[in-house]
Amino acid sequence: MSIALSDGNYSLTSNNGAVDEARMAHIDFTGALTATRVITIPSKPKGYILQNSTTGGNDLTIDAGGTTATLLNGEWNIFWCDGTDVFALQAASGTVDTSGTPVANDYARFTDADTIEGRSYAEVRTDLGLVIGTNVQAWDADLDSLAGVSDVSHLTDIGGLTISNGDILYVSGGVITRLAVGSNDEVLTVASGAPSWAAAAGGGGVDVQAFTSSGTWTKPGSGTIVEVWVVGGGGGGGSGRHGSSGVERTGGGGGSGAGISTQTFAIGDLSATETVTIGAGGSGGAAQATVDTDGNNGSAGGATSFGSKLWADGGDNGNGGRTSFGVNGAQDSTFGNQGRWVGDGGRGEGGGSPIEAELVGWWGEIEGGTERKVLSGGGGGGGCSAANAEVAGADVPYHPFLTDGSEDNVSGGTTGGGNGNTGVQIGIIMATGGSGGGGNASGAGGTGGTGARGGGGGGGGGSTAANSGAGGDGGDGYCIVITY
Repeated sequence: MSIALSDGNYSLTSNNGAVDEARMAHIDFTGALTATRVITIPSKPKGYILQNSTTGGNDLTIDAGGTTATLLNGEWNIFWCDGTDVFALQAASGTVDTSGTPVANDYARFTDADTIEGRSYAEVRTDLGLVIGTNVQAWDADLDSLAGVSDVSHLTDIGGLTISNGDILYVSGGVITRLAVGSNDEVLTVASGAPSWAAAAGGGGVDVQAFTSSGTWTKPGSGTIVEVWVVGGGGGGGSGRHGSSGVERTGGGGGSGAGISTQTFAIGDLSATETVTIGAGGSGGAAQATVDTDGNNGSAGGATSFGSKLWADGGDNGNGGRTSFGVNGAQDSTFGNQGRWVGDGGRGEGGGSPIEAELVGWWGEIEGGTERKVLSGGGGGGGCSAANAEVAGADVPYHPFLTDGSEDNVSGGTTGGGNGNTGVQIGIIMATGGSGGGGNASGAGGTGGTGARGGGGGGGGGSTAANSGAGGDGGDGYCIVITY
């Protein structure tokens, strides 16, 4: 479409439904102008191709109410209106000269502001100051082979060498040299600047096999020394007495901690495999449901063994609660055959505080006279006095094992039949028994806590009008075998 301007500003018609000027894609403006004139377009998103063919050498300003754009005299351009602003895609102007005689595949280089000349790849390399072999890598057949490899298994020939998976390449005397993959458990060493495989000094590292259930230890392929630790199962705590009001009702005794044994062997003294048997923790005595009846004894823990070469006994059971003060806890536990460390059970007591589990228990004597602290038994269960005073379950202290000097314990069950708490694992070997359950003069006694690894179960609390507290189970045994 062509629109003749009459030396004034002009608005494109947009009458919706009629043949509007604003609907046109291409408009050529003609007429004689004495000054720059404004062409107003609708404030609607639309693109235009506009041409300024007016005489007088004046430009046109394209306006839609926002930012304007200029259409130079004697030129055409593409304009876009986004509904407010107008944008022009400026057509290139000016000329570029060529120098020399460019040919196909030449690279272009400006020699001045408006002159381009063609340059060959050799000329470009010179222009950039690049010298092959100095700052540019020359082509190499081996490097070309490597560049095309995405999977190392495809490397079959580098520098005349046949390459296999796991091989190591190194430079010796300026020549690429191949070291074949080593054998299992070998380590890489260097002698006179050249790498080689060798058996690891001291057996090639540390092999650790730990057992929380029975299984089989398998001798590793390297190593010289085998250190074995075995922990038996803790004894189960006894349940409290279920008695009548006005009669003393003691809590059950705690089960004793298990034995710990340790021994160091030369690897050649052991069979290719050794059977590992893990002793189960003893069961706690069942809650007593019959009134005016003593509590039930717990069960002893099982022994843990490493073949026929090392074993540790389980802890003894705690006795059931009774009608009078007495030592209800496990006593006189059997030691293991190496190391001989074992903990004692606590005891239930009515009418007063129950005795705490002995953390130190029996002091086992190690070779050379060294003494060590051992696994603890369970805390005694709390009972009720003849005057119906309730006693809380015994705590199990373990602060001697805290390196920061602080004190802590496994809290016993509260009066009113509070349950005892589970023992605490202290490192890999050391553990505590469970605490005792609390006595209850008007209801059920608290259950004794379960012992941690090899620890004794807590005694159950004595009761009056309901079942007594059951004894806690002893912790299961453990075995760890370290080869180095």
